[in-house]
Formats: sequence, structure tokens, C-alpha cells
Amino acid sequence: MKRILLNFYHLLKKHKVVALLNILGLSLAFTVILIVSIQVNYDYGYNSSIPNSDKVFQLRLYNPVTKTYTQYGACPRYLKLTENIPEVEHIGMAMVSNQIFSDDDNTNEANKINLSCLWGTNSLLPIINPTIITGDTTNIAQRKETLLLTKSSAIKLFGTIDCIGKSLNKNAYQVNAVIEDIPRNNSAHGEAICLTEILDNSWTQWNYKAFISIDPKAKDLVNSKLNGEGMPIDSSLIYQGERSKVGIDNVKDIYLSPLPEIRLGNPTTTLTLLSVGILVLLIALANLLNLAIALTPARMRMFNTQRVLGLSKNAQQTSIIFESVFFVIVSFAISLCFLYAFGKTDLIRLFDASFDISYNIKLITAIGCSLIAFSILTGLYPAYYATSFPLATVLKGSFAMSSHGILIRRILLTAQFAISITVLIIGVLIDSQHRYMQNKSWGINPEHVVYFNYFHSDTTTQIYYNQPIPMIDELLKNPNITDEAFAQFIPGGVYMGWGRDFEGIRIQVKSWPVSHNFLEFFGIELKLGETMKGFKTPKEGVCVVNETFANNYQMENPLTKKIGAFRQDCEIIGVAKDFNFNGFKTPIEPLVMVCSDDQWLRGNMFLKVNSQDLPATLDYIRSTVQKFTKEEPEIQFLDETMNRMYPKEANLSKIILLLSFISIFISLLGVYGLVFFNIRFKLKEIAIRRINGSSIKDIIWRLQRGFFIQIAIASVIAVPVAYFFISNWLEQYPYQVYVNPLWFVIAILLIAAITSLSIIALCYNAARINPVNTLKAE
Repeated sequence: MKRILLNFYHLLKKHKVVALLNILGLSLAFTVILIVSIQVNYDYGYNSSIPNSDKVFQLRLYNPVTKTYTQYGACPRYLKLTENIPEVEHIGMAMVSNQIFSDDDNTNEANKINLSCLWGTNSLLPIINPTIITGDTTNIAQRKETLLLTKSSAIKLFGTIDCIGKSLNKNAYQVNAVIEDIPRNNSAHGEAICLTEILDNSWTQWNYKAFISIDPKAKDLVNSKLNGEGMPIDSSLIYQGERSKVGIDNVKDIYLSPLPEIRLGNPTTTLTLLSVGILVLLIALANLLNLAIALTPARMRMFNTQRVLGLSKNAQQTSIIFESVFFVIVSFAISLCFLYAFGKTDLIRLFDASFDISYNIKLITAIGCSLIAFSILTGLYPAYYATSFPLATVLKGSFAMSSHGILIRRILLTAQFAISITVLIIGVLIDSQHRYMQNKSWGINPEHVVYFNYFHSDTTTQIYYNQPIPMIDELLKNPNITDEAFAQFIPGGVYMGWGRDFEGIRIQVKSWPVSHNFLEFFGIELKLGETMKGFKTPKEGVCVVNETFANNYQMENPLTKKIGAFRQDCEIIGVAKDFNFNGFKTPIEPLVMVCSDDQWLRGNMFLKVNSQDLPATLDYIRSTVQKFTKEEPEIQFLDETMNRMYPKEANLSKIILLLSFISIFISLLGVYGLVFFNIRFKLKEIAIRRINGSSIKDIIWRLQRGFFIQIAIASVIAVPVAYFFISNWLEQYPYQVYVNPLWFVIAILLIAAITSLSIIALCYNAARINPVNTLKAE
């Protein structure tokens, strides 16, 4: 071992440039693979933190008319489905939404905290089985409502976990237990859990998911019984005379489910990220192998002198293999420092996972052991190659790289170029898709529109009937505010789904509660009928549907027909031209924009503003709203919000582009090292060519010509591979960017230009050396 460490020390001392390039490239690549692996582990480990997760399944329903799946429904529907199936040990329903909590003992406005809350039935608790720190959940079935705070939420609200029995929101809630924080990659993730028996009989809320606990071996039997004849069923599961099929999925499979309506993540994105991470790692390992081979001529005399002095071939090969291992160990240690630093930057917002080293210690240890194993494999060929030459050949004098060694080096470098070009093309096209979705028109006009969340019970009904409202009148007194409208959701966030019996068929639509002037406000065009602008009668509701609604349900003229709304029917008075109300990640769905006297308005107020003196206008809005609500509104620009509707695509494009530049940088480290050695072994050739009249330009061209050939070969490999990757990734989007061949050309030229500049920087100084001095030294 002492001799091995001594050889490694001499390598670092004598060949500092190569050693530093190797360590820097490997450290960057190991950091990348750690980051990618932690995120991929987050995706594939979704719901693994649920105790007995193998027993927990989520229900889904299939609509035979629209041929789509849904995981949402009313709680009584799910209870009725499973009530006669003894294999179902527990069934619980849940949904997540935000709730503002405040400590009743501290009425300070600053004490109000907005928490992500998991709302569910009492029967949900034994399914998700959170870890109780303090409190009692044994008599949960006898309680009308149970509130569990996570440890971090309890500290936020009370400064301590000793808060059992404390009341919140003017005694609306009472803390019954404090639990350990729930990981983000868990369907039960919430900063608070509120369980209530009321949901068991509530048919008004259809946005709950159902979870059951069963023996995994009974999955097929339970699935069969859920769809068997004679099972209790409500009319909401009948679509045009055909019953909806019920399916169950283990909770560990839903995040990356092949069904787009069910999955929470994106399998293509996860695999793309993992593939790019592995490719970056391969570039670094290729560097390690390539530079080890390039070092062989410079170290050959030392190796064979050791052989003459009695060192065995096996011992020498072991020493060379361990050099690779030491490089990896040192680089991995540095990469952990990089990972720690990365966790302190804003870049972590691009990912969902936690990059805390202690939290991921098992995964990091496994990766470290795997990399050491790979380093041994990587060191096998240089060990064999360096000890494969006859002693007499080397000890006689100079040694030149064998044709076999040169071929291996060229193959490795070409592979590096191919990977770098592939990753860069993928990154550029993912970014292009993101920009395409950002810039494509939704079919509504969001310019000069600001909005804020607003609800006031005194104004709810008046908004719909076009009656004077003091706050709106006050706002419109400002000449820079030209119009107003209300809606329960903002564009891109219309998630309310309706299942309704309509004209003898079962329909599934999106519902968007809006104010009477909503269509005019956003410039939504009509195809048939009239808008809701003149709606003033409080006795009946009205609605406008979109073209997709009329087309899907084969209605040339749906006007005057009625559809069930909240507590009354609404008459269809118009058909709007299709527009992308939920953006471009999903196709346009049937939509009902409803304006009814019995609906609530817990949503958003939209205002059109002039660009003149905008800060003063925003201040006026804040002061006016505060005058009526006592709370300062959080004003946002709608066009900016709509541009942020694709965070995963934005994050992925940034990640892939970042990784592509890291891969280019690591490749250039390898190129730098190889050119550095080439120049050292070609100094005599360069000097002779200079004496014979070659210009510096000619010499530089000769030194980099081979690299251009390798880039050309790499491009032939990279282009179809990148096209295959990006074509598969784009399949998830109904609206796709044009895959412009120009992007492929630009990526190739960029790699070639960066490589050329790097080579020129090295070669220029070598070509300028006085050839006479070089020949004297030789």
C-alpha cells in the first residue's frame, strides 16, 4: 500500500495539470450524479414513507364516454362502492388545500400562518398512519373534527410542540395531536391534517381522492368485486348507459403512473434527467480513462524500470488501478462539499427533493461505493495497456503511443463529443418547448390585467347582478382603472370538475364560476348566443359553454338547454369559441362558465389598468381594498402569472442546459489534457515544421484538424439520438414546438467553436516557441 500511495503522490506532483483536470472533472460529474440521483430517488420513492405502503391503494374511475380516468369524487360515492367488500380493511378520503390558521391566544395579524392542510375523513388516519409525537388519536371516531399539526407547524404557530388543546381561528379548531413532519414525496403531505366525519355524507364536494388499505395479495379480488355485478352503485357512475370501471393502484405507483390523469410526476422527465446525469458521469469516467492512457508514454520508462528492479507485473497493475480509485475517492469527497454548497443556493428551487446530506446518507453511501467499483473497472485497461510493452523496446529510448492506444483515445473523445452535443440539443429543445408554451396565445387577453384574491360576503351576489358595489365604484373612480371582473379561478388553474346528467347522457366538464362581464373583460369571442353581461335576474343562473362542449356532446345548438349547477339549474345562453383556459399542457376540455345567484365567489378580482403611473395605481388599489376588507391584497400581474404556469418545464430546461454546459466543460478538460500531452510529444515536429516555413496558423490547423473530424463523427451519432429523446419527451404535450434542424446545427457549431478556441489557446504558445531552442533541448 505504501508503494501505491507513493506512486499516486508522484503522479500528482509530476503531472499536476492532468491530475487537477481529472479531479475537477470527476468532482463536477459526481456532484451532478448525486443531485440527479437524489431527485430520481425522490420520484421513484414517492409514498414509500407511508407505513405499510404496499397495502395502501388509490381508487380511480374510468369514463367510457370521454375515455379518460379521474381520481376525484364525492366521499359517499367511494364509501358506497366498498361497503360490501370485507377485504377492504380501511377506506379514507383526502384532499389538500391551504388554510390560514391563527393562535387564539395571540390575535396579532402577523401571527396568521398559511398552511398546506390535508382534509380527510376520520377513517383516513389508520391508512396514512403518521408518527404521533404528542397527543391522543385513540377516540378519533367519536370526534366530529380532529386537528393534527406537524412538528414544524406547531413551532410556527405556538413556538413549541406542547400545544395540545390549544384553539385556533376563534375556537374553530382545537389541536388534538402533534405529528412528525411528513415528507414532500407523500400523498399525505401537509403541514396540518384536519379530519372530520361530515365528509362521509357530503355529496357537494367532488375533489376528494379515495385510499384503501388491503392485503396486496387480494388486489385482483378487490378490483374484481369493485366492478362485479350486483355491487351498489350510484347514478353518477353511469355514462350513457355504460358503467364506469373502477381501478386501484398502489400508492407507490401513482407518481409516475402511465395514466396522465393519475400521475403526479412525469416519467419521461425523470428518465431524461437520469439519462443526462449518467451521460455526464460517462464523460468524466471517459476523461479518467483517456488521460490515464495519455499519461502512459510519459510514465513508461518509470514503469519498466520498476519491472527491471523486480516489481511484478501484477503488483504494477494493482498500483495503476488504485490510482483510479484514489482519484475517485478524492473527487467524491470534493463533490460532497459541492453538494453541500449547492444545497445553500437558490438552484435547489429547480428541484423537488431535499439535498440535505444527512437525510440522503444511505443513497450517497451507495453511490460512493458504486463509483469506487466503477473506478476499478476504469483502471483495468490502463493497467493492462501500460504493462503490455516489451521491456527492451521501452528501455532503449523514446516511446510512442501505439496505434491501439491512439484508437481507444479517439473513440473515447468522440463519445464525449457525442454526449455533449446530445445533451446540449436536448436542453435547447426543452427550453424551446417551454418558451413556445409561454409565448403562444391562450385565446384570452391578459395584458394590463392585475388580480388579487378577494372574497367579501356582502358583495357576493351583487357582483353577479351588475348592481352597484361600493368598493368597485370606488376603484373605478381612478381613471387608470378601466374595468373589473371576478372569477373563482385564474386562467390556468380551472380545476373544478363536474359530473352531470345532461340531456339523457352523463357528461364530465370543467366548471368556471365567473362574473356576468367575464367574457367581455377578457375578449372571449362567442360563436353562438349571447354573453352573460345582461344577467340581472336572481331567480335563475345562466352559463356559457365552449365549442368543445358542444362538439363532444354532439350538439349543434345547445342554447336554452339547462345544466345542473350548484343548488339550481343554469340555462345555456351562449357558446364561446375555444380558448386554452388551462394552458397548453392539456388539450381543451368541455367548459361551462357559470354565473348563478346561489354560487359562492371565493376567488379573484381582476382589474384592467393603464400603464401610466402604474405604481401609484397599485397603491390606490391596495388602499381602497383595505378600506373595505381591512386586509392588504397581494396584487399580481396576470400575464406574468400565466408565464409561470409551467414551473416543471422551466426548471427542467434550466437543469438540462446547466448539465449540458457542465458536460461541455468536462469534455473540454479532457481535450485540454490530451492537447497538452500531444504538444509535449510533438514539440520537435512543430519546431521542424516552423524551420521549413510553416506558419503558426498552419501548425494550429494541423493540431486541431483531428478534433474537427471527431466532432463530425460525433454529430452523426448525436443528432439521431437527441432527436429520439426529444421526440419521446414532446409526446406528452398536445401543443408541440417545431423541431427546427437549425438548433442541431447551432449546437454542433457551438461545441466545435468552444473546442477550437480551447485548442488555439494551448497551441498558439507552443507554435511561437523559438524552434532552435526546442531542437537544442531535444
